[in-house]
Amino acid sequence: MDNITDEEKAVVDELRKRTINEVTPKMLEDASVFYRFAKARNFNLGAAEAMLRKHIAWRKELEVDTILTDYKPPELFLKYTSVAFVCFDKTGCAVLTHDVGRSDVKGVLQSAKKSECIKFSTYFNEQGKEQVIQHSGNGNVSPL
Repeated sequence: MDNITDEEKAVVDELRKRTINEVTPKMLEDASVFYRFAKARNFNLGAAEAMLRKHIAWRKELEVDTILTDYKPPELFLKYTSVAFVCFDKTGCAVLTHDVGRSDVKGVLQSAKKSECIKFSTYFNEQGKEQVIQHSGNGNVSPL
């Protein structure tokens, strides 16, 4: 974020001002959150704001901020999917595996609602994100 122009910095600052009251405390742990949304929309303030607001609504709907403590994955996913964190590679990146050959993907998709699959995927991704942050040794480091 150090190599951004004054115009880009102004967009990031304005995006922060417009949305700071809606961004959750958990999201604010990532110092680059406003920059990432601005950059994703080529520093178009209106588009970045719309995208961030949709993201905030999605996080609230799925209760992402508390998913690791409040959500208990259904037995269906724990028993019939083979998704796991393996280790960190030599550059510090998380290595994850999804052994589709040992999973009953078709059965899981037929047995679970789409919303349950999305919630479990979000839960697994948040677990991985937390492991990367802990591994970095600095809670302010963004895994993205």
